[in-house]
Amino acid sequence: MRLTPESVAVTPDDQRDSLAAPARDPLWMLARQWQTREFVADDAGTPVQVTIAHETASLRPAGGQAPLAAVEPAVEPEPLPTVEELGYLPLAELGVDFGRRLRDEAVTAARTVLNDAFPFEPADAGPKLSLYLRRIPDPRQLYRFLLPHLGAAGDTGSLPAIAGLDVGLRPGVERACRAWLRWLRTRVRPAAGAGAPAAWDGQRLEYRFRLSAPLSRGPVELVADEYHGGGVDWYTFDSGPAPTGTLTGGTPVTVRPAPVSYPGMPRPRFWELEDGDVNLDALRATDPAGAALASFAQLYSNDWFMVPLSVAPGLTAVTTLRVVDTFGTVTDVPAAAVADGGAGPWRLWELTGSGAGLRLLVPPNPRPLEGEAIEDTLVVRDELANLAWVVELATVDRDGEHVDRYQRYLRLRPPGEPAFDPTRVDRVDYRLGTPLPDYWYPLVSTTGPDDRALLARATAPEGATGVSDAGVRGTLVPQTAQIADEEVPREATRLVRRHRLLATATGVTVWQARTKAPGSGEASSGLRFDILR
Repeated sequence: MRLTPESVAVTPDDQRDSLAAPARDPLWMLARQWQTREFVADDAGTPVQVTIAHETASLRPAGGQAPLAAVEPAVEPEPLPTVEELGYLPLAELGVDFGRRLRDEAVTAARTVLNDAFPFEPADAGPKLSLYLRRIPDPRQLYRFLLPHLGAAGDTGSLPAIAGLDVGLRPGVERACRAWLRWLRTRVRPAAGAGAPAAWDGQRLEYRFRLSAPLSRGPVELVADEYHGGGVDWYTFDSGPAPTGTLTGGTPVTVRPAPVSYPGMPRPRFWELEDGDVNLDALRATDPAGAALASFAQLYSNDWFMVPLSVAPGLTAVTTLRVVDTFGTVTDVPAAAVADGGAGPWRLWELTGSGAGLRLLVPPNPRPLEGEAIEDTLVVRDELANLAWVVELATVDRDGEHVDRYQRYLRLRPPGEPAFDPTRVDRVDYRLGTPLPDYWYPLVSTTGPDDRALLARATAPEGATGVSDAGVRGTLVPQTAQIADEEVPREATRLVRRHRLLATATGVTVWQARTKAPGSGEASSGLRFDILR
């Protein structure tokens, strides 16, 4: 219990007297202290010295041996596209790079022959591609031509004959082709395959993966069953099967603990005035969780101490924590999970399920930098239509341009649609059903093999939209064939694909990743049937 006095003084004299807090009867005060049990206390000395030892293990793929320089690039990357799946601007960049390699090999004279043999002439090229037409070879044709002979890495066979290519230029062109294929191997895959990351769970719309941390007493498995793509941290993981027993090892280090302080902290002395600029009680009306934290911090404000400990990235287990107080008492502090036998609740900075006090996990890298959204998709419920929808808000087209699917639909919808001109009232229209925007994809309720409630993507009737999504539909929509019903709550689920960049000791890594976040609530498609307007 914490007593918070409130002054009822009205006049300036009363206010002055209340702030003075006079003790006119010391015996009465001692009696009140005895009555409130203030004299009943344990011998609580202040910590003056702490001996701490720890063991740190690097993070590795489950079953792997090499430590990870970064976790996110090993888990999140989208599969490489095939050369056929690339947009026109990325294809143009591949063709320009091939021209650079011809220049590096001093065989630019072969460029005209290769451009004629593999002409780059997209049928629906936009204005941005006009500079590339007939000036670079078509990377799709060139890749299909070279792949069977030189291999995906450019390290097999020999360059086949190319009509019109001078014999003296052939060695330099072959070296350029091999270098181009080696570089291209990190950007495209030879054949079509899975369209989602290997760790992506399409039904739950989140990543699932496992890592390993080899401690001295055995490896510890780290399980991430619900990673939403926001960056790996200690709360991403639970602890899988781990060797039993008490943690040991590590070199003991003796440090001096420092009291923890914060603005608004109660002053330790009775006659000392507190800072009036901070009012932690104001949290009571606005933030219940913050109020609970503030109350806990104030009740035990004099009991918090900071013990400095420098750890390397990875899984850290504190093996020894020995405290010496001002009375010379030595206290060994075990992990809370050890004290309660692993049956306790969730705790901050502790891996759930370990039962041995695995207290800390430091990612081996900072948070990656993020670019603008490549795709922005909502999975929402429509209670009035008794459906759910995958609503694709934004994508990119084949030219790499950002596409607002809603604005595109407004531009391309046919004039015969009633919503196109809602002010027209000189006719009567009968509609079997209201039109469906081309960026709304229906989900209907179904059941999986294990009687699990699912939402399955359905096919809209032909002509239901009047607008085609060819060339602008992203990669997330085709991968939402079946979604677990519980993953689409009333607040909706938002999926976003972005470019990410991370600099590590091994270099700069760029990849595309997905993030899952709450949406903005239910949606209404306005879908109705058998309408006379």
